[in-house]
Amino acid sequence: NSQQGSPGWCHQDMVQWILLLVLPVATGLNFDAHLRKSRPPDVFGAMQPPDVSEAAAELRQLLSTDEDEPGMDRAVAAIRGAQRCVIFTGAGISAASGVRTFRGAGGLWSSLAGRAALIWGGTRIGWRWTPGLVWQRFVEDFYRPIAAAEPNDGHRALVELQRRHFGGTELNEGLCKFITMNVDGLHQAAGAMSVAELHGAAGRFHCTRCRMPHVPAIPLAASPQPRCTSCDGRVRPSVCLYGTAMPPEEWAAALRAVCELQQGDVMLVVGTSSLVEPAASLPRRAVDAGATLIEFNLEAQTPLTHLVHISVPGEAARTLRRCVDRVLER
Repeated sequence: NSQQGSPGWCHQDMVQWILLLVLPVATGLNFDAHLRKSRPPDVFGAMQPPDVSEAAAELRQLLSTDEDEPGMDRAVAAIRGAQRCVIFTGAGISAASGVRTFRGAGGLWSSLAGRAALIWGGTRIGWRWTPGLVWQRFVEDFYRPIAAAEPNDGHRALVELQRRHFGGTELNEGLCKFITMNVDGLHQAAGAMSVAELHGAAGRFHCTRCRMPHVPAIPLAASPQPRCTSCDGRVRPSVCLYGTAMPPEEWAAALRAVCELQQGDVMLVVGTSSLVEPAASLPRRAVDAGATLIEFNLEAQTPLTHLVHISVPGEAARTLRRCVDRVLER
């Protein structure tokens, strides 16, 4: 099964797979600590340590309603009074669409197998040494669930906010822009305009040799891995891997959106605690500009809570729908 430009299967591969299985066990709880310390670009959303248990979150949701939460009232008032809005989203907003989050309870990377997949498939190592295998796992375990997902009520509510309150259209974002750390493309599928994708997109591909964009046949086949039509290099998804930089044009678009915020404007932070730099700097920049920071998160307390002005706990799809409906009431 050896292919040009890559090593064949041999005893070295056996050693690599043994290390792959042993490493997460050997590192144990220090693995997550190492990730936080190194703070590399995060492909699939911000780091969200589960400070609040699922049971506590469910109990809080059952015992309260949006109408009883002062945070919701304040969020509605702040959005109504803003001239501009930046919507900053992470993995939590897509959970209701069936796209699994990556950290926290039940996350793709919370298990031993998930950590192994992160080490191998989320870095250049696996794509370099076993590209065909990593491509297969990407297609079957990651791409296909995303391709089958549909925007949820949270995605749709935010598009309504962009168009009906901040003057957006099908061709123009108006005074509301999106920044996302997700790679699922669900904001655009819902109709959002001006979306800065900090970690790339699982639906875009490029050649690893000549870097040219590539459009593979759809639906994606798990095997063989596509080849570039220009140079015969291997094709991979255009998403950030650990240790690689964010797309510069996407980061520049995100910075422009935040720099346009002024006193009285709002930034909505949805489904992410934004712990990873440089994305973690965006909410701080918004606050420094005088914007009101509003957090929508399943957990009542996140590492961002000390920075935000208004917190709306609960499932993002539900709380966003209620909030936008109230903003648009006349």
